[in-house]
Formats: sequence, structure tokens, C-alpha cells
Amino acid sequence: MRANELYLKAGELGSAEAYTNLACNYEMGRGVEIDYKKAKHCYELAAMNGCIQARRQLGGIEMQNGNVTRGMKHFLTAARAGDKTSLDTVQAGYPLGWVTKDDYANALRGYQKRRDDVKSEQRDKARKAERLFGDWKD
Repeated sequence: MRANELYLKAGELGSAEAYTNLACNYEMGRGVEIDYKKAKHCYELAAMNGCIQARRQLGGIEMQNGNVTRGMKHFLTAARAGDKTSLDTVQAGYPLGWVTKDDYANALRGYQKRRDDVKSEQRDKARKAERLFGDWKD
């Protein structure tokens, strides 16, 4: 599939999103045979380029493979980067003993700091308008 070739080229040029899309295609068998090893590799490349979604996916893959400690490290990193789903996973893992109290507290502080860093009056207005008017179609 031509799209996968282009995703690979874009990834090689530094696009984390392209590597993430390619990883998804390897997982789902879109245009390629299903290959979980290649999918994980693409997620790793995307995560190294700063993709939070890829980091979260790696956490899930590690958890499925029974590597709880490695999986939670990925979720902690993604949570500190502002990913709510990862923070929820860390929160769920705390009472199970998968993360320490300090790790959970640090993830929560990192998540909140990231959220505060991206706050702006303009974004708040846009969200309010979206809630009022929904998606506009011309």
C-alpha cells in the first residue's frame, strides 16, 4: 500500500505521527500483513520522536506481554506529558502496587503542569464555542 511507504518516508524524516500511523497499520493489517513486532518497533520510533499516543500504546503492549513494570513506565511518561488516559491507568495501577505513591504523585504533578502550560484564554473560548455550537458544516 502506497500510504505505508509514505508513512515510512515521513517517519524517517522525523514525523512521529507517521510512525504511529504505520504502527497502527501493522497492528490492523491495513495494506500489510499483521506484524506486531514491526508495529511495536514503529511505536518505539514514534515515542522517541515525542508521540504521547505511541508511548501509551507501548505501555499497553508491555502490559499485554506481562511486563507490568515496563508498561507502567511508559504510562508514567505519557501521563507526565499530559495524557489523561495514561494518568487514569497509573491511578488504577497504584492500589494494585504497580506504581509507588511517589511515582503516582509525580505523574499527577507532571500531568497538571502540562495541562497548565497549554491553557490559554483563546483555547477556553474555542472550547466554549464548540460546546455551544457543536460542529459546523457549511
